[in-house]
This record gives sequence, structure tokens and C-alpha cells, in this order.
Amino acid sequence: MVENTLMRMGMKRLFIVEVLIVGLLVGVSLLVSLSWMGRVLDLKIQDALVWFRPARVTNLFIYVAIDDATIDQMKVYPLPRVALASAVEVLKEFSSRAVIIDSEFIDPAPLWVDREKYEAGFQRLEDVVVNQDMRFGEALAKEGSPVYLACRGVFDSDKERTQWSETNAELQMVYERFFVAISNSRGMENFFDERAMEFPVFPLYMYAAGLGDTTSDESQDGILRQVALLRHFHGRYVPQLSFAYALDALSIDKEKIVREGEFLILPSREGKRYRVPINQQGEMLVHWVGTWKTQPWTNMISLVDLLRYQEWKRYSESLQSSSDAHAREEALSVLRSYENLFQTLLGKVVIIGYTASSTTDVGGHSL
Repeated sequence: MVENTLMRMGMKRLFIVEVLIVGLLVGVSLLVSLSWMGRVLDLKIQDALVWFRPARVTNLFIYVAIDDATIDQMKVYPLPRVALASAVEVLKEFSSRAVIIDSEFIDPAPLWVDREKYEAGFQRLEDVVVNQDMRFGEALAKEGSPVYLACRGVFDSDKERTQWSETNAELQMVYERFFVAISNSRGMENFFDERAMEFPVFPLYMYAAGLGDTTSDESQDGILRQVALLRHFHGRYVPQLSFAYALDALSIDKEKIVREGEFLILPSREGKRYRVPINQQGEMLVHWVGTWKTQPWTNMISLVDLLRYQEWKRYSESLQSSSDAHAREEALSVLRSYENLFQTLLGKVVIIGYTASSTTDVGGHSL
């Protein structure tokens, strides 16, 4: 009987020790999870799990890179808007489905001197000096591929045109035309809120098919894992740049976008419903399929190729009345090679962005 009593007491002590150990482990786990290190550890575990999910790669997109070759060609950074105007015209010529330009045009561009015309002896100032914003606006206005431009919400700004007021005609126009009025915004209270808005200069916003926010929010360890699809701005919502295009491409009835639990519900005008998983801030976790350098891009071309095509096209046209058959044939041969290259643009969504040395911000997202 004494042995049984001692055994019961030993088992009770063991049970108490086990409870204390479990409690200690739970307490430590809770403490770690609430700490900076614990949250980063949780993010790293999520990263590891991502690699077990199959990556879905599409050839719908083409990336047009403003690379070192492009900057070398123009001999100036950032890329002049006259060059972007030429690039957009080529993309429209070859029937791209849409063009998304991941670069901001929030300040007026300086006047541009057309070197070719200057060296050709043109004397009138209006023939030599180009208003870049008007030139770019003309390219955007041409029939063909819709072009989506970047805007950016900021907490504060000293630029009057970015400040919210009923008398700010430019911002009011952008607000009414491009920002989403959602009738039922329940559950979206924690979405990021922007107080001021930087947007493209006149006349660029007049001819854009859409505007989208390019602000990125990195995780605590400096890695970009998620993208905010909608940001709150004075009663409306600003879509992320690529999301702005997606809403149009899917014919989403934007006013009827709702949040249901952990999903953003996108109802289309054709009766379809798309569900996008989001967190409390309206961010979608992006399943990167590799680092920037290892992305399985099926299509990527340099923007300098678009510029050189334009140059050869003008050169070929200048030879129409020339008796130099060899020069004409050479020009036509080069043009045909570019035209073959640009056949890949047909029906594709083109994203234009910087990849030149020390110009890109894509490096921070890689997992």
C-alpha cells in the first residue's frame, strides 16, 4: 500500500512537471511569436512553404526593359519621355493588348532638343525644341493599346496639385475618373490610407486608360512579399497599378467589389466572381517564382530595340526616292528582322520598367 501511495505521488509530481514544461513552452512560443524575431521566423516559414506550391507561369506578359543598352543609347537618365513616346507608338503599331508603365511622371519634363533636326539645319525653335509631355501625350492618345500609368499615395507632400481639396480641379478629375467608388466597403477599414496623391502631369492623365498605385510595403525583414490591391483615398480606393489593368481586363463591376472574410470578391459584368485572398490591410501575398534574375520570363525585350526600329523606319522612308538600291534593301532587311521580333507583342500585356544598373527596385522582393 505504501508503494502504491509513493507511485501515485510520483505520477502526480511527473504530471505537475509536464504541465509546467508545456506551460513554459507555450509561454516561450507566445513570447517569440509576438517579438520581432518571432514574426520574422514566421515569415521565413511561410517562404519555405511557398516553394512546395507549384508556380503558374503565363506567357501573357512581355517585359520591355529600360536596360543599360537603352540608357547608353539615349545618354541620359531618367529615360526622356520622347523615347517613351516612340516606344508606346511601336507597341501600339504591333497591337499589344495593353501597356503598363511602371514609372512615375509626377513632375513636368524638361524641354527636349531634337538633335536630328538641329543637325539637319532646322532654324525655327518650334521645329527643334520638343515639349516632351505633349509629345508623350500624343503617343498615349493614338488609337491602339490602352496605356496604364503610375500614381503614388503619400502621407504628406508640399506640392499643391497633390493636396486634397474641392478646388483642386486636376486631382478631382483624376479622382472621379480613375479611383474606385465601392458601395459596400465593410471590412476594408484597415486598408492603407493615403492623404495626398502624386499623379502624372497634364496631359498624360488625360489620355491614360487607367492609373494605379506603385507604393510597395516590405515585410519586417525588408522583403516584398505582398502587394496592397486597394488603398483608401478620401472615400474612394486607388487600385495597385497592375490590378487597375486586371479590373478592366476582367470587366469587373468595380462599385460592387466587396470583402468576404479573407477574400476580396470581384464580380464581373458577365456574372463571374473572382476571389483574391488578402490580409487585414488588403494585401495579396505574391507567389514569386524566383528572384528577378531567375524569373522564367518567356518574353523580354530591350526598349532600345523599339527605338532602333523607329530610327530604321525613318531611315527607310527617307530612301524611298533614293537611287541607292543596296541601301534601300539593307534598310528593309533590318526592318523585317525587327518586325519578326515584334510579332511576339501581338495580344500581349507589355510592362515597361527599369532594369538598368542602379535604377531598379525589384531586387528587394526576392525570396
